[in-house]
Amino acid sequence: MTVSTRLQLLGLALILVAPLAGQQPQQAERPPMAFVPLREPHFVSATKADFLKDEDRVVGVSENGVSKAYEPGVLAFHHVIQDTLGKAPIIAGWCSLCNTPLVFSSEVDGKKYTFELAGNRGNNFFMRDLETNSHWQQIGGDCFEGPMKGKRLTMIPFVYTTWGEWHMQYPDTVALLPEPEYKEAYDFMNKRISNWAFGSSKKPGRDLIRDQDNRLANYEQVIGLEVGGSHKAYPISELKKEPVVNDSVGSTPVLLIYADAIDTTTAFSRILNGRTLTFRPGNGGKAVDNETGSTWSAYGVCVAGKLKGEKLDRVIPEPGAWFAWAEFHPDTEIYAVRAR
Repeated sequence: MTVSTRLQLLGLALILVAPLAGQQPQQAERPPMAFVPLREPHFVSATKADFLKDEDRVVGVSENGVSKAYEPGVLAFHHVIQDTLGKAPIIAGWCSLCNTPLVFSSEVDGKKYTFELAGNRGNNFFMRDLETNSHWQQIGGDCFEGPMKGKRLTMIPFVYTTWGEWHMQYPDTVALLPEPEYKEAYDFMNKRISNWAFGSSKKPGRDLIRDQDNRLANYEQVIGLEVGGSHKAYPISELKKEPVVNDSVGSTPVLLIYADAIDTTTAFSRILNGRTLTFRPGNGGKAVDNETGSTWSAYGVCVAGKLKGEKLDRVIPEPGAWFAWAEFHPDTEIYAVRAR
């Protein structure tokens, strides 16, 4: 990386990590070095990942027979990690402005692209691809400027959970190995991510693309779902009241299961073999369908009953702050627990 590029990224870093309006400044207001993409990540087996504690948060991905876990602080510093799942090229990233992790395929129309942090737009970072210099929003993965304008990255299913939970579900997982030279920067980003003003009603201190949506407080933590072009936000505060949710996004019936102890949300279509199922809470964080009395894990697998072995189609839960979800999904609905 050239000196001029590093200086450009350092300037961008100062913009991206300046305290938001209404927040108390951190001890350090800026990262100790310029943000850089990570294009050659290293991994270790779970047995050698002694730098992770069971309660640590990770972004977990399991596709093509490969399972990987990424630490938020590492993702947040690099913003974009270029990686693979088997032979499938992906990018994993985290926006530290709105605490949004997302994973995408890095292929568009069968061609692989190389991405890196490019700037901030609407309080969410955007990327550029080196091949065409087009600009891609992290939330949604849409290209909004350049030769690729109108294209969209394909999202890869992921789970935002604890290392202990991820390791239990995927014992053969590998974990991203933090790069020693960036330890100070990772520590900075971890501290920034952990200090959040959830519940604040104050407007973020950077320009929004449109007027703010004040149906929820800006920093309200939500799970966003996108199904068939429709959008809906599920405040974590509502999921705590109702950990098994039967709902619809647009015309698609959906199920959300929230585990408060590990702050983990999973989501699925409720349509199985042409029939719409409804669910109620079961024992041990599981769900039971009303139609057959079968028991389902929080990961959409039927573990007991008439439907044992069946799997629900996944819907990707997108965690983040309300102001960012609403910014890029202005048509979004908001879920609220119905009065009983």
